Amino acid sequence: MRKPQRRLALSIAGLGAAVAVASAYLWFQLLSPYGYLPPPGLSVIDVTRAHRVFAYGTLQYRPVRWLVMGRGAEARRAQLSSFDVAGLNIVPDATARVDGVVFEVSATELGALDRYERRGIRYARVEMDLDDGQAAWVYRRLQP
Repeated sequence: MRKPQRRLALSIAGLGAAVAVASAYLWFQLLSPYGYLPPPGLSVIDVTRAHRVFAYGTLQYRPVRWLVMGRGAEARRAQLSSFDVAGLNIVPDATARVDGVVFEVSATELGALDRYERRGIRYARVEMDLDDGQAAWVYRRLQP
């Protein structure tokens, strides 16, 4: 095999391996029964109603919502005043506003979002009033 063909074959094999590793990681993180056990004492999700969720990070993107919940969930732009984004969190700031999206999910989908955000380990899910006057769940980073 000539050198350019060998490089191409190795590049394709490397890309295939990277895709396999990424797929395994996503399965483990999002779908597997392993890797996340909710800590005891978390509130139970109300299964009798739909839930509004405000996203200011990766969940703003429809493909991410599709991977996490199994559907893209229509979202609309929304704002949360008196907070600012600080890294992976939002923090109080009377002069700021966080732009994001809000979407509705079922109880099962909210459970999938809790798993994705590692509720109780990395994030807390708190109900907050958005600028439109309606409440929505917001994931806030837990302090280490």
